[in-house]
Amino acid sequence: MHSTSSVRLSPTASPKTITFNTAAAPPYAHANATEGVRQQLFIDNINQAIGDDATLKAHDASHVLAHEELTALHRERDRVAPMCTDQAAALVLSEHLSEPVRRLVTGALQAAGFTVADYQAVPVASHVVGSDAALSNDLYDALRGNDGAVVSAAMRSLKQVCNGHPDRFVNLVLATDHKGRSGLQRALYAGHTGAVMAFMDGLKGAGLGAQHVADIVAARSPDGTSNLCWALIEGQGPIVNAFMALIEAHTAKGLMESLRGAGLGREQVADLLAAKDADGIPGLSFAMKFGSAGAVTAFMDGLVKIGLNSKQIADIVAARDANHAPGLYFAMYAGKAAVVTAFMDSLSKLGLSSKQIADIVAARGADDASGLYCALAEGRPAAVKAFMDGLQGAGLSKSHIINIVDVPLPGPSASHTGASKTARIEALEAYGLGLTWLQRQHLITPAQLARIEEPLGKHIAELRRHIQPTTVDAVSQ
Repeated sequence: MHSTSSVRLSPTASPKTITFNTAAAPPYAHANATEGVRQQLFIDNINQAIGDDATLKAHDASHVLAHEELTALHRERDRVAPMCTDQAAALVLSEHLSEPVRRLVTGALQAAGFTVADYQAVPVASHVVGSDAALSNDLYDALRGNDGAVVSAAMRSLKQVCNGHPDRFVNLVLATDHKGRSGLQRALYAGHTGAVMAFMDGLKGAGLGAQHVADIVAARSPDGTSNLCWALIEGQGPIVNAFMALIEAHTAKGLMESLRGAGLGREQVADLLAAKDADGIPGLSFAMKFGSAGAVTAFMDGLVKIGLNSKQIADIVAARDANHAPGLYFAMYAGKAAVVTAFMDSLSKLGLSSKQIADIVAARGADDASGLYCALAEGRPAAVKAFMDGLQGAGLSKSHIINIVDVPLPGPSASHTGASKTARIEALEAYGLGLTWLQRQHLITPAQLARIEEPLGKHIAELRRHIQPTTVDAVSQ
C-alpha cells in the first residue's frame, strides 16, 4: 500500500451482498487525540477505508469487502489501536486475516509511521532447496524489506548461478512462501517501488524469452491477482512503466514472430495486458478508480509500443469490469480529475478510430448512465472540467461529441454519495463552461449549445433557489 494518510481500499472480495453495522460504534472508532497522534492517524485511515467501502457498496456491491472481511477489519482496528503508542516497535497482525484486510491494516499502520512484522514471513517453499533456496530467500527478504541494493545483488548472483538457464532463473526469482506469495508480490502489495524497480532492472541480461516475461507479468498471488494488476492497483507509475518496457523489449522484433515461437499469440498478449484480478476486474480499472494518474499514463503510453491491433487496445483501455462498467465511468463517479486528464490525453495517441474513442469516452455503466452524467450527479466539478477539456483534443467527430455531452440533467435524488447542492452547481457550471469552449472550437454548433444551455441555466437557478434560504439563515444567526 502507499504510505499516505488516506488508505485506499483494494477490493478483491467476491461479488456478494454486504451488510454494514453502523448502529453501534466500536470502542476505538473515535479515539481521543491525546492517545497519540500516530494512533489517531491509524484509526482515521481504517475508518476512511471503511467509509470508502460503504460508499462503493452503494454503487457497486461486487467491488467491496465481504461481510466477514469488514467485521475482521473492525476487530483488527480495535485490537491494534491500543498498541499504537509512540514507543511501539514492529506490530504483528492477527493470524488468518484475508489478503484484502491484511493490506488495508498494513497500509494504515505504515501510513501512520509504524513497522509491521509478519509472522507469516516464512521464505520460499520446499520445492526450492539447497543453495538455490538460500539465494531465493535473500531475494525474498530484500523485496519484502524494500532493500533495493540487496535485491540487485541477489539478482546478479541468481543470474550467475543459473548461467544461461532462464527457466531456472524465473523459477527462483518467483519462488513463493508457504502462503503462495513471492517476494515480488510482497513488494508490490507494500508499494516498495525501489525494491521492485531493482528487481525489474535485474531481469536484464537473464536471457528471458517471451514466455518467461509472461510468467513474470502474469504470475498470480493466492487471491488470483496478477503482478501487473497489482502494480496498477497500487498506482506505481514507475513499476507499471517497467512492466510495459519489459513486455515491449520482448516484442519489439515483431510481436507475432517472437511470441508465437514461445507459444503466445496476440490474444494471449492482450489478456496479459488486461491484467484482471480473480473477479475479472482489469488492473486499469483499479488504477482509474483509485486516482493513480501516473500508473494510467505509464500503462497507456506503453500500449502504443506493444503492437496490438486497435480493437484489442480499445478493449484494454475501456477496462470494463464484470458488470461492463468501464474504468472512466468510475474515475468520473469518484471525481478523479487527474486520472481523467491523463486518460483523455493518452487516448488520442493509441491509433484508435473516432468511433472507438467515442464508445470509450461515453463511459456508460451497467445502468446506461454515462460517466459525465455521474460526475454531474455526484458534484465533481474538477472531473467534469477535465473531461470537457479532454474532449477538445480527443480526435472525435462533431456528431460524436454532441452525443457524448448532451446528457440528461441529474434530478434531486440522483447522487449516491449525498453530494451537496453547492457541489452539484459547481459541476453543472463547469459543464456549461466546457460546452461554451466546445462551441468556440466549432466542435458543437451555436444551436446545439443553446438547446442545452437553456434547461441547464434553469436547473442551476432552481438549485440556487433551494440553497439560498439556508445561506440567509446562517448569516442572520
